[in-house]
Amino acid sequence: MTPDPKTAFTWFEVAASSGYGPGHNMVGRCFHFGWGCEQNFLKAANSYTKAMNCGDAWGTYNLGILHMRGLGLPTNLAYALALFRDAAEKGHAKSMNLLARFIEEGWETERNPDVALYWYLRAAQGGDYRGQHNYATVLVNKGEIEQALVWWRRALLTATSDILIAMHSQIKNLGKNGDISLLNDIEKRLRSLNINI
Repeated sequence: MTPDPKTAFTWFEVAASSGYGPGHNMVGRCFHFGWGCEQNFLKAANSYTKAMNCGDAWGTYNLGILHMRGLGLPTNLAYALALFRDAAEKGHAKSMNLLARFIEEGWETERNPDVALYWYLRAAQGGDYRGQHNYATVLVNKGEIEQALVWWRRALLTATSDILIAMHSQIKNLGKNGDISLLNDIEKRLRSLNINI
């Protein structure tokens, strides 16, 4: 099928008009990125809010991203944290990873490495590649290298180039404790993305 963002946007609007949370979320995504419509962060925030009010965790997460990054809205880390916590508690893996990051860094909350580790693990188990990478990083710092390599191997399957590069650097820094096969697989995946390191 040939991509047709304008038609997709129309159907997402139809889904949203019926009160369907994921429909509101996808209308928000379209406004967020300019897919089939003009990019408009305020309209994205409005749609994400409607999705959140329908109980959609993705909408809650995406609204948190806008507030965290100050996209079309004033930066509001406290509200972003509350949104990520809400979505994480509903089982949303990407929100778990960001909740862990806030707790690890002490952004708008008390810094607590043990609680951060718990949420990184939950994100990793939920299939979020950033959570898998972050959990592996913490494990290396705790000296649990073999287990870290297992999680990096899982992250390899879906990670974006920025995370792949970070993984490559950290594994390379492990020297003989690293995994040359995993390094080679990361390099192969990066080459498939037209990135050479």
